Amino acid sequence: ESDGALYVHLFDGRSFGESVRFARKITYENFPLVNTWGAYQCYGDPFYTLRNSTGNKKIQKEHYYDIIEAVNRLETFISKLEAATGRMGDKQLEKLILELEAIIEAVAEQPEWKEDAGVLSLIGDAYKELDQMDKAIFYYEQLFSLENSRYSFHTVEQYCNSNIRYTVDCIDDLFAQNGTVDKDKLEEAYTTIEAMIVQLQGLGVAKTSERLSVLASAYKAKATLDLYDKEKIADNFDNLVKAAGYYRQSFEQFRKAKGKIYHYPLYNWLQLATVLHSVLTED
Repeated sequence: ESDGALYVHLFDGRSFGESVRFARKITYENFPLVNTWGAYQCYGDPFYTLRNSTGNKKIQKEHYYDIIEAVNRLETFISKLEAATGRMGDKQLEKLILELEAIIEAVAEQPEWKEDAGVLSLIGDAYKELDQMDKAIFYYEQLFSLENSRYSFHTVEQYCNSNIRYTVDCIDDLFAQNGTVDKDKLEEAYTTIEAMIVQLQGLGVAKTSERLSVLASAYKAKATLDLYDKEKIADNFDNLVKAAGYYRQSFEQFRKAKGKIYHYPLYNWLQLATVLHSVLTED
């Protein structure tokens, strides 16, 4: 039963990992009184396919019997996205978005799950990994609006990061379309980023490496907006200095806490330091 289902999905163009998951699911549904589905294990590259899977294959409908199953499914999906970073083309991205929508549709079958803080947070994280910042923001804000909602500092950091990136992307898109950016839109963008900085700084005195990196990205975003406003171009240098400083703090905080090198803030710090040095040494 399991082997047959596995190869049906593989020959249908699905990835190895996805095929194994569906094989286990089918085995469980057909034999719910035994634990064979849990003993069925395969080893290999979860992204391997027998042939190109970027065609118009329908995403299989999903169904969960317990909220823990939905949470585990979302966590597994996010792990897959993190592992696939830099390996996704447009077709693969489209397929992954459809897969996430199928998960959300299954969650929606249980109305009370749609207001579960853990589920909303994970859906927001998933859309953020897919670079769908507007949808990530929507689910994070749904989470924050819940009565007696509990969420982590990490979730707030991801919300702020999504908002910062989305704000700059919108301004960049406006400039690409019109060759200019309305001053009111720019002021609105500055206000949003300032609000994210205030929210991040209000999370507590002890700042995590992740939070410091998001603060750095906020000042880097302000420096980007400065380029669209002649009246604020003088602020560009100061915002880049603040961004470099926060990236340095993020790098040092992570090394102190984990004893390891966090390459993301290190590379950004060195890149900005090089730019600033170049500006300072110009004749």
